Amino acid sequence: MTLRDKLTIRLLLLSPPDFAMGSNNDSESLIEIPQPGFRMLVSGRFCECYQENQYQPLSIKLLLAQLKEESSFVDVEAHYGYYSLSAATRIKRGKILAIEAGGGDFELLCRNTNLNNFKQIESLNVRISDGIEESELNITQAPSFGGRISHPSTQTIEQTTLPLFTLDALLRGKRVDFIRINTAGNALNVLKGCRETLTKNPHCRLIVEFNPKRLQAAGCEPHVLLASLADLGFEIYFCDDSRHQLARLPAGRPAAWEPYVSGKDSINLWCAPAETSLFVSMISSMSKLLDAESPLLPLAEKRIEQGAFFEIIQPEDGNSAAIVGRLPAAERIIPKGCPLINGPGLSRTQLMQETGRAGFALAAELMISNPHVVLTGGSMLLSGALAAFLLDKPHCWYIEKHETGGASSVFDAAEQAAIFDAFSNHIFCQSEQAAAIYKGFPPGKVSIACLSARID
Repeated sequence: MTLRDKLTIRLLLLSPPDFAMGSNNDSESLIEIPQPGFRMLVSGRFCECYQENQYQPLSIKLLLAQLKEESSFVDVEAHYGYYSLSAATRIKRGKILAIEAGGGDFELLCRNTNLNNFKQIESLNVRISDGIEESELNITQAPSFGGRISHPSTQTIEQTTLPLFTLDALLRGKRVDFIRINTAGNALNVLKGCRETLTKNPHCRLIVEFNPKRLQAAGCEPHVLLASLADLGFEIYFCDDSRHQLARLPAGRPAAWEPYVSGKDSINLWCAPAETSLFVSMISSMSKLLDAESPLLPLAEKRIEQGAFFEIIQPEDGNSAAIVGRLPAAERIIPKGCPLINGPGLSRTQLMQETGRAGFALAAELMISNPHVVLTGGSMLLSGALAAFLLDKPHCWYIEKHETGGASSVFDAAEQAAIFDAFSNHIFCQSEQAAAIYKGFPPGKVSIACLSARID
């Protein structure tokens, strides 16, 4: 009998134990997670992480927005199960595989699954890497920090042995929609062991913990992991959960990671197949949506469900929560005193000066987030088009009608149409009346889209 056969038999014999009589974790607490809605047992030192501060809020919002009832989700190093439990509130007919190597964490993972009666979660107490063998697991002084690689911030106090598997060996060609890799320093080896799975699931998305110090402790330079993800066909997004921001890594520049992680030990990487990846910056001129901007929300919601990423850009004195609270989207704030919308009564010179100032401020932010497309609503907003033009990015306008304030008080409809033609790649019009203004445009540049507008 080969080692693989022995480990496979051992894996099949593993089943979530009955932990009803208690736990070996000290001072555990039962906490409520109101959104998305489940209960979870955690050790005392993690209460604040999960309860008082919402844990990785943007990552969770993005995941829940893209999951379907029939989705399949693999959670490598699931800890107490926060991601798996969150996914289970959406996945009803699909399956969730929650993998955890740490004994104490695995115990609480199983109890949390039973506590919420989530039958769609299967839990496994194995390690995932790039081979099939038995592996030593370092147990550290800080519970919940165990691994094959010694942790640079805490001391190893004992070692134990666990089966080591690849995801390819565990999944055996099954459909997978999302894989979360929370293994820090071992992420590259996990990727090496799931190439077959990714090849058979070209739609699959990854959420990868990116911890430069732990990668380097494991002998892997951070840019090597990023280059490997790119070689697998992914576009990489740095997800800053603390600031609620997304930034797309420029193609071919894996060594340019440091500005995105500055001041943080780790950050999540969202990895989307490059062929279908779409990141839209939607510029809102005020904290209160204008009439022409409101229809953008259903459009954004639909595209987010289909896998697109959105960010909302607003003035600093706005209330971005009014929009971002309705959308699973990132947010980016323009510095105070730099208006995104031009007030009434301006001369042409004043209008162009303010448009230039706001356009350059927007361009500075867009250079960081690096979207595929810039989207603005309302004919009064010229700065978004200028910013996209400066960065050579596609720009789309979504127009309800020819408006009467701001730029429209200086330029008539024909002049505005000429500006739109020069700066924008496409114009979505919400009505025949609005589209009539641009009837002289090249074929295919103007769409009467209403709420069914597509961004391709």
